[in-house]
Amino acid sequence: MKRARKRVISVHYILWRFRSVLRRTLVLFADAVVRLIAAALGIRWKVWTRPSIIIPVCGLAGLLSATLYSWTIPNQYVSTSVIGIGNSYIVGVNPEDEKTLGVPSHWWFANSEATARRQQILSRASLTHVMHEVGLYEDELTRVPAEDLITRMETSDIRIKPVAESRHEFSLSVAAQDAARAQGAAWNLAAEFVDGSPFSIVQSPDLPANTESPHRFQIGLMGLACGLLAGALAALFTKLRVWKLATVLGMAGVAAAFVVPERYTSTAVFTYDGPEGWSAVRDVINQVTGDASLDAIAIDAGLHPYSKELFKSLRERLRIEPTREPDAKAVAISFEDSDSEAARKVVAEVLSRLIFEAQKSESGVIVALHDPASLLLDPSYPNRPAASEAGFSVGIACAVALGIWRYYRGSFPWAAVA
Repeated sequence: MKRARKRVISVHYILWRFRSVLRRTLVLFADAVVRLIAAALGIRWKVWTRPSIIIPVCGLAGLLSATLYSWTIPNQYVSTSVIGIGNSYIVGVNPEDEKTLGVPSHWWFANSEATARRQQILSRASLTHVMHEVGLYEDELTRVPAEDLITRMETSDIRIKPVAESRHEFSLSVAAQDAARAQGAAWNLAAEFVDGSPFSIVQSPDLPANTESPHRFQIGLMGLACGLLAGALAALFTKLRVWKLATVLGMAGVAAAFVVPERYTSTAVFTYDGPEGWSAVRDVINQVTGDASLDAIAIDAGLHPYSKELFKSLRERLRIEPTREPDAKAVAISFEDSDSEAARKVVAEVLSRLIFEAQKSESGVIVALHDPASLLLDPSYPNRPAASEAGFSVGIACAVALGIWRYYRGSFPWAAVA
């Protein structure tokens, strides 16, 4: 252990000692490569750095790179069927309500049998049977664990959503790398859903003739646009001499996106019924969200150490709101926390107390669980990729602005970034 530590220290000392030599070597190597390419194309070095040369070259390089990358993405076929659920209907939260209610947009079946059928076809046993019977992921099974493939089926490759402008039909789609296998999997799941039930298949699964993805033409155009933008920035940085500043500020913007702590939002949905309707449910909610009840919830959920600030934050982050569907008689519970498991515990504890208080209530209100408290693996806030892109863009923009200011006003007021 000591010997390995000494080796690491000695290598670090050598790199630090000869840092200027290494930096000069890398710069000379990059300069030699660019000059070699320019000589091969018959372009002089000074001409090579002109915007009329560097922008088209970068655009063509981006187009070529994006085109080659698009052919590494396997084709994706999607087979879709439509299933009718008779007199039952579908309810949910509209996407525009996500901001007002503070819960993710989702939908569900008002019919309990349809909900049970959906859980049945998405169970591990059902998905494993479909995967082996149809031959999905036949090539990937040799290098990817079956559990990971089943999770991928459940989360992305199988898509169940309501049909537009219809509250009695939903679509069931399956994505696969082979059209026939996608159709076979969709047939299996649709048949299992309607087997022995009053539901029916309104539209049979189709055999897709065209791929859903990748969109190679769009990827190529995106690569061309990115290449042209990179060439324009390179020409601008060369003119303004802000390469170092742009690199530092761009990386600082990316790093700033990771300073904001992650937040996880757990949600649950319960339905209610009774002679007094929402007014009785509101009384039960007021009892559960009282000071003493929230104190007990914070302790049971393990939100320690307990304090007045935590209690106030708990009340602010807990949302219990009815959905916008008037005939759904459903209420969404959501809680946001830096710990995903803690958020789930709070929502589950609030839900259990609501059910318990409803049973004790003399109003006759009936509260039933519809969707249990969710456990998110990915944070709901912030969006790291979007924040990184925004931070990098802001850093580049600041570098360009400072470069323009120096170009017209003289040198920077500090020597470190000159």
